[in-house]
Amino acid sequence: MNKRKLFLILAAVFSCISTFIPYFIVDCDGIVNGVEVSGSSALMLIKNASGIAMLITAALIIVTAFFVKQKAGFVISAFLNVACSCWGLFVIADAKVYPGMDLDVLRRLDFSFSSMEVMVITDVLRGPGFFFVVVSVILILVTAFLYYIQREEQ
Repeated sequence: MNKRKLFLILAAVFSCISTFIPYFIVDCDGIVNGVEVSGSSALMLIKNASGIAMLITAALIIVTAFFVKQKAGFVISAFLNVACSCWGLFVIADAKVYPGMDLDVLRRLDFSFSSMEVMVITDVLRGPGFFFVVVSVILILVTAFLYYIQREEQ
């Protein structure tokens, strides 16, 4: 396996990892089924459709790298991953999480809040998830471009 293909696979693995890195950590107190609960939850892309799409397309890059011998397969799957990653970036950028926010907004970002009846957000911490997704997009684009422009190795 050549180096460029290996770097493309590593970029896809980094894209997978970036879906599990939190972009917000929310500390909250609430009521679930009549019981008071307190804790924190990490908002990650894997908890919504864009993160799942990122994982699927990153896996597609890896599968095409091992089983498809044509460059078009790698490039198409790489650009699908970039599109899903940009979708995830829009989800992160659109998420304005702050103490006192509406519970319905938080339910859309994380399904674990769907069973809460009443909730008070006590603290919101920013995580590095946004930056990891940006780096993931750059790595995929650069490695796909370098792989596509290379000459066929004999």
